Amino acid sequence: MDTKSKLYVISRPIILVFAIISLFLVLFGMMNLNHLNKFESNIKYIKEISFEQLILLNTIKHNAGLRKLNILYYLFSQDPISKEVYKGNIHNYHDENEEHYKKLNTLITNETIRQQFDVVQKSRGEYNLKAVKTIELFKSDTGVNPLEYEKTELRPVYTHYIKNLNDLSILIITNSSETIAATQEAVDNNKRIIYLMLIIGILIILFSVRTLARVVKKLKSDYSLLSKSQSALQVLYNESEEEVQKRTKELVTLNMELYNFKEIVELSD
Repeated sequence: MDTKSKLYVISRPIILVFAIISLFLVLFGMMNLNHLNKFESNIKYIKEISFEQLILLNTIKHNAGLRKLNILYYLFSQDPISKEVYKGNIHNYHDENEEHYKKLNTLITNETIRQQFDVVQKSRGEYNLKAVKTIELFKSDTGVNPLEYEKTELRPVYTHYIKNLNDLSILIITNSSETIAATQEAVDNNKRIIYLMLIIGILIILFSVRTLARVVKKLKSDYSLLSKSQSALQVLYNESEEEVQKRTKELVTLNMELYNFKEIVELSD
């Protein structure tokens, strides 16, 4: 085996080990990145969307309650000036909630929540219509009992409207809880996968190192055997060289003796 082949044999397992380690690190990093992105996305949804939706709903319910209170004041008041003040408050709370509903509408992306939002809007429209009729009816003394009117006409519509608002709040909270649970499940699943990849990666590294050790050990053994063979060949070569020189000298001596013998024979003749 020449030097180039030896280097190839040595470098191939090393390259393989580092390639596997690099691939493992890339996959590990991608999974962590995906995990973090999903986690951050869900947290952002919960904080910026769900919480804001709930805050808006609480503000809407608060304004609706104050508006209802001013309607009651309007019903029982006999002072025209006070009635105008209460009427102005009623319109102000309505206008404030109108802006809150517009903003809430832009934040709703879940289909189930959207359906409940539409239910709220419908009951809100019914309540607003009843409120307008109530203000018009009690603009002056009509002889209608305000207590009975509030109980039979206004309160049922208002209660239905508030119930739908509460249902919407519960639905948003439930959806947020499910989002958190799904996020936690995704985190747990990713953790299990990451741990599994770590174990597999460690096993691959250990296997690669073991394989590399075997290759190096085998290569060392081959080198040792090759070295011994080269030494033996060198000894054999040296011995052969000495034998050739010895035989050559013998042949030269023999030729000289034959030559001398031939001359003696010729002189004898």
